[in-house]
Amino acid sequence: MRRLKTKGNNLWFRIASQPTRFSMREFFLSTGIHCEKLDTDRSRKGKKPAKKPYSWTSRKDLTLSNLEDYLFSEPKDITDLEETEETEAPIEEDEKLCLAAVILTEAFLMTPHSSEKIPSSRLQYASDFEAYTSLAWGKEAYNVLSTSIKRMDTNTWARGQYEVKGFPLALLIWSFSAVPLFGATFAVCNDTSKCVYPLYSNWESLLTPRLDQIVDAIQSSDCIEVKSISGDPEEYKHLVEETHVDDKEFEDIVHLVMRGYRLKEIDWRNKIVEYISAEAELGQQLSDSAKLDKILKLVADFSRRLEILEVVLKVRNNMGTYNEVKYL
Repeated sequence: MRRLKTKGNNLWFRIASQPTRFSMREFFLSTGIHCEKLDTDRSRKGKKPAKKPYSWTSRKDLTLSNLEDYLFSEPKDITDLEETEETEAPIEEDEKLCLAAVILTEAFLMTPHSSEKIPSSRLQYASDFEAYTSLAWGKEAYNVLSTSIKRMDTNTWARGQYEVKGFPLALLIWSFSAVPLFGATFAVCNDTSKCVYPLYSNWESLLTPRLDQIVDAIQSSDCIEVKSISGDPEEYKHLVEETHVDDKEFEDIVHLVMRGYRLKEIDWRNKIVEYISAEAELGQQLSDSAKLDKILKLVADFSRRLEILEVVLKVRNNMGTYNEVKYL
């Protein structure tokens, strides 16, 4: 599994020589975390206007650890208050709720380490719980994740250890659906789920495979199904960033693959796809498919005629049981 170096914010990977996309759309389909701002005007109707912003929301040096300490620290006792000129007022319940929302968002979706400073832009609306929770945190989490992945290079792998910022679990969940072999090998399907999306609902449990386990799974299969785009491409397509002008040729190759053409290792080594040969091969595949469809229709028609003949000759009645055939 390798990342294809394309421009723009959409991530493309190569698995078993086939391209597959992980964009903000796939992030949303995998997690269900909204990637567009929610409309809170209706829910706020009739309520008091937001309070004055909390002092910590304008700071630029806060870390996740700082916020946790502020929320969970015990109130100062009397002796401590006497030794300080300024006293801190106890935290109100509304502020605790806002702090908890920020801590959960940063801990699960954004900040991998508590020592990393939180951008002030992510704290701008933290004084208003409804406004904060209505923001497009899926979009923010995807941007953090994609930026982290795009910064990886050969030096990253040479170090042996690396970190992925954002919410990498979304990438794992997506891969189980984009490559059904991975889902069958490293996850347990949830047979009781009646939902297609979000994709995480399709799995009862999952493992985080090592690189060697992924390689073994690929090598043990003769032909791996890889979905270039998960689900119906028309669904939530507005969440996909427009293809960069420098990637138009790559987009043409993806269209070939989506029509049924399978890329080969030699195509990647040569860094070129012979369109005439690819179109001819694709045309032959479509021709073979059309022939197979015709044969299946003939078999179905023959089976239907045979059933009618059996009923007429009373070899089999309408209940599906056979009658005894008497010979003269």
